[in-house]
Amino acid sequence: MTPDTARLLDPEDIIKARDVNKLKRSDYWFDDGNIILQAQNTQFRVHRSILARNSNVFRDMFSLPKGSDEEPLIEGCVVVRVADEPNHWDRFNMLTVIFYPSRMFQRTDTGPLINFLATMLIMGKKYEFDKIRANALHWLSVELPNSLQAWDRQFHGYAPRRIPGLEFNVVRLVIQEELNGFLPAAYFACLRFRSTAEIMSGSLRQDGSRIVLSNSSKADLIYAGESLSAAMSECTYGLLHGSKNIIPGANCASPTKCTNIRLKKLDTQFVTFPPSPKFSLDPCPKWITDEFCEPCATMFRTAFEAGRNRIWLELPQHFRMAGWDGLKYQ
Repeated sequence: MTPDTARLLDPEDIIKARDVNKLKRSDYWFDDGNIILQAQNTQFRVHRSILARNSNVFRDMFSLPKGSDEEPLIEGCVVVRVADEPNHWDRFNMLTVIFYPSRMFQRTDTGPLINFLATMLIMGKKYEFDKIRANALHWLSVELPNSLQAWDRQFHGYAPRRIPGLEFNVVRLVIQEELNGFLPAAYFACLRFRSTAEIMSGSLRQDGSRIVLSNSSKADLIYAGESLSAAMSECTYGLLHGSKNIIPGANCASPTKCTNIRLKKLDTQFVTFPPSPKFSLDPCPKWITDEFCEPCATMFRTAFEAGRNRIWLELPQHFRMAGWDGLKYQ
């Protein structure tokens, strides 16, 4: 066991037999288990070999020479105290992933889902459950992608979103775990699916408590709202307006007609200009091009998509972050 590994375990690795009456068994108590983990006053009787197979830390610990034969045992099992909250090991958390991997992320109640994900990241890193942490990171990469194509599949296609109502939880989690590669998409999900009032004042959880973003995150989102609005004027919706206007195009079949249609859309559709930044990554709306001639409609959709790609490529900077290549995903 390395020095770093040793610090992960409570100094009192073997509990005293006289403490047994104060303890309680968890749902994870296998009769054929051969080691007992204790988190605070909760014990888990599990299998040494399965822990060692999944965790580099436990594998190193179990490879050390055994201690004295006089070490106290419970039902023949050595007890190892771990410095964690019991719920990190209990049902729907780490031991569920270890012993029942097929159940990973098969949750429909979103509250436990985010706690489950947090446990996989935190415990996966602490005890080097490498595969478990990798699965959690993969889940984040699907929900919070770093490519526009993947974002479109997740938010504008048929893939079900698994974090509705959990945008603030996810932001706080990726910041806590220093996984800022997922933060641009997490931040944008807040802008896209949460109101300004919620961003500033927080939102209610299912249990009635309130989750609130940090002041730093609020400032990032306020800045991004203004920055993305400017980007839309420059790259997408602004292509109908002022010096950025591209209608009518060079190959327009009816310049006067397309010009009048453009002006009409500005008067009737854009009461304020540009539209809300929450729509800054949406594909070109059909109502913008549906009355233009085909050459103008095709040209506008192509230019709009190029602008949307530019906004995505610069998305981290809109939240005052480094570019995509300078972010951390592991």
